[in-house]
Amino acid sequence: MDKQLFRINCRWCSTFCHQTIHRESETRIGASMKLSETVKLYMSKTQYTLVRNTMDTYIATVNSIVRDAVDGQSIAKLTTKDAEADLPSALKNQCIRDAKSIVTKYNKACRDAGCKNAESSKQGKDAKVACRLPVLKRPCCYINNQNFKINGDHTEFPVMVNGKCKRISVRIKMTDQQKSVFAASKPGTMRIVMKNKRIVAQVVYEAAEPELLTEGHVMGWILASSVRRSAGVRMAVSNSTGTGVRIKLCAGTMLQNARHCRNGRRSQC
Repeated sequence: MDKQLFRINCRWCSTFCHQTIHRESETRIGASMKLSETVKLYMSKTQYTLVRNTMDTYIATVNSIVRDAVDGQSIAKLTTKDAEADLPSALKNQCIRDAKSIVTKYNKACRDAGCKNAESSKQGKDAKVACRLPVLKRPCCYINNQNFKINGDHTEFPVMVNGKCKRISVRIKMTDQQKSVFAASKPGTMRIVMKNKRIVAQVVYEAAEPELLTEGHVMGWILASSVRRSAGVRMAVSNSTGTGVRIKLCAGTMLQNARHCRNGRRSQC
């Protein structure tokens, strides 16, 4: 269930802001979503060596930038000239973007850990939450849609050859469905990753989200409850049904019914 479409208060097992839920369910109709297609790469030994070196250098560069940021060096104005790596400028720029994203998440995790440690110290607990620096290990590289092309049964993307940036053409194998998908939509980022000890390319593309015939109804399951029940929203009016009974979305009523169901099950046993 989409958490943006149907939000749940896990403490009381009740929905809230029903008008917003209904409004968001209507605005999401016809939106686009990002999907990916995996394409097999058939490379020569030379091309395999070049691509594998590019993937290893990409990961090492991202980890290096992240370590510099953690040590106190500012990466806010870091450019491709400042990044020392044997990579094309397009991949260097992508490394900087990935490193900034990792640093942002790491700083947020450190702030959350600090708040939890402060609460623990107030309660007299010695347990402390440690925040570890994430380190990328799986070889991969990201290439944006401006730096690669798919021409029939070949794809072209830049790598470093003898210290110079050069595009290589790699043979690929696509199904008829993948060819029709790429012909009808604009490709996004291409991820070159290791999958089952083979190098493959995952091409991201945007597709239109299928039309959702709600007719004013939105339904979802309330998972944070001891009693299984479903909840629905119809034109800003919400209702919830449990195991054969109708339960209003009221905290007190729902708790009483949950206790009644548990006592009934115990008596049957």
